[in-house]
Amino acid sequence: SKYSLLVFIISVFDSSFSSQAIAALMKTLKIVPTYDGREDAAIWIERFRECADTLNENKSVMLPLALTGEASVVFRGFNEETRRDFEKSAAALTEAFAPSPRLSWATFASRRLVTGESVDVFMAELKQSVVVICSNGQDQNAFIAQAFVNGLPETKMRNMEAETLGKAPDLETLVRLARVHVTAGCEPLKETAAAARPINRLQ
Repeated sequence: SKYSLLVFIISVFDSSFSSQAIAALMKTLKIVPTYDGREDAAIWIERFRECADTLNENKSVMLPLALTGEASVVFRGFNEETRRDFEKSAAALTEAFAPSPRLSWATFASRRLVTGESVDVFMAELKQSVVVICSNGQDQNAFIAQAFVNGLPETKMRNMEAETLGKAPDLETLVRLARVHVTAGCEPLKETAAAARPINRLQ
């Protein structure tokens, strides 16, 4: 496999890799998410970063092993300095595979809570997606809050709006309230909930 070949190459050129280290690396590679360039790089890189940090792995070593397809080809085209520095590689991949701003916004604004999805996962994905369209932390939270409420089933959205009227709850509070409202009555979740309600972009 690709992973086996890359690990073999590393072991040949880096004598510090013991058989135990190679075995541990192979096990780690089965856990780390791979990237082929088809999804937004910024979102994938955050998942990769969290996974590598949790496993206490060297991100610069792990990154090329996690890339496949077009992403691997693009990475190999970076200069040596960029390839050896995870942050530089991450920035270069993000730039190379960044979706257009219009597409990013449309994807974020149209996201809806779907059948069987927890409100916690819904909120987490909105948080990951918003970094592509907005770099200001305060504006990010405003976008996320509006998209989160708009993405709930219609009746749940109305209940949430009524309960938070005149207030400015933080994202954790919104998730807590949504758990209560979405669970109440056990109504089916609809992908098209509140689809007609636009999200106002902050200037």
